Amino acid sequence: AHLAALAKLVEAGGKDVVAIGEIGLDYDREEFCPRDVQQKYFVKQLQLAKQFNLPVVFHNRNTGGDFERMVREHRESFRTGIVHSFTGTAEEMEELVGLGLYMGING
Repeated sequence: AHLAALAKLVEAGGKDVVAIGEIGLDYDREEFCPRDVQQKYFVKQLQLAKQFNLPVVFHNRNTGGDFERMVREHRESFRTGIVHSFTGTAEEMEELVGLGLYMGING
Protein backbone atom coordinates (compact mmCIF):
# COMPACT_ATOMS: atom_id res chain seq x y z
CA ALA A 1 0.00 0.00 0.00
CA HIS A 2 2.83 2.42 0.85
CA LEU A 3 4.70 1.76 -2.39
CA ALA A 4 1.55 2.27 -4.42
CA ALA A 5 1.03 5.57 -2.62
CA LEU A 6 4.60 6.59 -3.41
CA ALA A 7 4.08 5.70 -7.07
CA LYS A 8 0.97 7.89 -7.16
CA LEU A 9 2.95 10.77 -5.64
CA VAL A 10 5.64 10.40 -8.30
CA GLU A 11 3.01 10.36 -11.03
CA ALA A 12 1.19 13.37 -9.60
CA GLY A 13 4.45 15.30 -9.24
CA GLY A 14 5.34 14.91 -12.89
CA LYS A 15 8.53 16.73 -13.85
CA ASP A 16 8.81 18.22 -10.36
CA VAL A 17 9.90 14.78 -9.07
CA VAL A 18 13.58 14.50 -9.89
CA ALA A 19 14.71 11.46 -7.84
CA ILE A 20 13.66 8.61 -5.59
CA GLY A 21 14.99 8.87 -2.09
CA GLU A 22 16.40 8.95 0.33
CA ILE A 23 16.41 5.14 0.33
CA GLY A 24 18.86 2.54 1.54
CA LEU A 25 20.01 0.64 4.57
CA ASP A 26 20.82 1.74 8.11
CA TYR A 27 21.91 -0.99 10.48
CA ASP A 28 22.42 1.52 13.30
CA ARG A 29 18.62 1.86 13.44
CA GLU A 30 17.52 -1.77 13.59
CA GLU A 31 15.37 -1.05 16.64
CA PHE A 32 13.06 0.78 14.22
CA CYS A 33 13.29 -1.65 11.31
CA PRO A 34 15.06 -5.06 11.15
CA ARG A 35 17.66 -5.76 8.45
CA ASP A 36 15.52 -8.19 6.50
CA VAL A 37 12.67 -5.67 6.26
CA GLN A 38 15.08 -2.89 5.24
CA GLN A 39 16.54 -5.09 2.51
CA LYS A 40 13.13 -6.19 1.22
CA TYR A 41 11.85 -2.63 0.86
CA PHE A 42 15.14 -1.28 -0.44
CA VAL A 43 14.68 -3.56 -3.47
CA LYS A 44 11.05 -2.46 -3.86
CA GLN A 45 12.09 1.19 -3.73
CA LEU A 46 14.76 0.54 -6.36
CA GLN A 47 12.02 -0.95 -8.53
CA LEU A 48 10.13 2.33 -8.13
CA ALA A 49 13.18 4.18 -9.47
CA LYS A 50 13.24 1.80 -12.42
CA GLN A 51 9.52 2.21 -13.08
CA PHE A 52 9.89 5.98 -13.36
CA ASN A 53 13.45 6.05 -14.76
CA LEU A 54 14.67 8.31 -11.95
CA PRO A 55 18.01 8.68 -10.19
CA VAL A 56 18.27 7.76 -6.51
CA VAL A 57 19.43 9.50 -3.34
CA PHE A 58 20.96 6.70 -1.26
CA HIS A 59 21.49 6.18 2.47
CA ASN A 60 24.07 3.70 3.76
CA ARG A 61 25.15 3.34 7.37
CA ASN A 62 27.05 0.49 8.98
CA THR A 63 25.84 -2.19 6.55
CA GLY A 64 28.91 -4.42 6.41
CA GLY A 65 28.90 -4.61 2.62
CA ASP A 66 25.19 -5.38 2.21
CA PHE A 67 24.48 -1.97 0.68
CA GLU A 68 27.22 -2.27 -1.96
CA ARG A 69 26.17 -5.83 -2.78
CA MET A 70 22.51 -4.92 -3.19
CA VAL A 71 23.27 -1.84 -5.30
CA ARG A 72 25.50 -3.97 -7.54
CA GLU A 73 22.82 -6.69 -7.86
CA HIS A 74 20.14 -4.14 -8.77
CA ARG A 75 22.24 -1.67 -10.75
CA GLU A 76 19.90 -1.87 -13.74
CA SER A 77 17.09 -0.43 -11.59
CA PHE A 78 18.27 3.19 -11.60
CA ARG A 79 19.94 5.69 -13.93
CA THR A 80 22.40 7.12 -11.45
CA GLY A 81 22.48 8.21 -7.84
CA ILE A 82 24.26 9.86 -4.99
CA VAL A 83 25.24 8.29 -1.68
CA HIS A 84 24.69 11.17 0.71
CA SER A 85 26.75 11.71 3.84
CA PHE A 86 29.27 9.04 2.81
CA THR A 87 31.54 7.94 5.67
CA GLY A 88 32.85 4.62 4.34
CA THR A 89 36.32 3.53 3.31
CA ALA A 90 38.20 4.57 0.18
CA GLU A 91 37.67 1.06 -1.17
CA GLU A 92 33.90 1.28 -0.65
CA MET A 93 33.86 4.66 -2.36
CA GLU A 94 35.81 3.33 -5.35
CA GLU A 95 33.39 0.41 -5.71
CA LEU A 96 30.33 2.69 -5.59
CA VAL A 97 31.85 5.25 -7.97
CA GLY A 98 32.65 2.33 -10.27
CA LEU A 99 28.91 1.59 -10.31
CA GLY A 100 28.26 5.12 -11.56
CA LEU A 101 27.29 6.68 -8.25
CA TYR A 102 28.30 10.03 -6.82
CA MET A 103 29.41 10.62 -3.24
CA GLY A 104 28.20 13.26 -0.82
CA ILE A 105 30.99 13.78 1.71
CA ASN A 106 30.49 15.15 5.22
CA GLY A 107 32.47 18.28 6.02
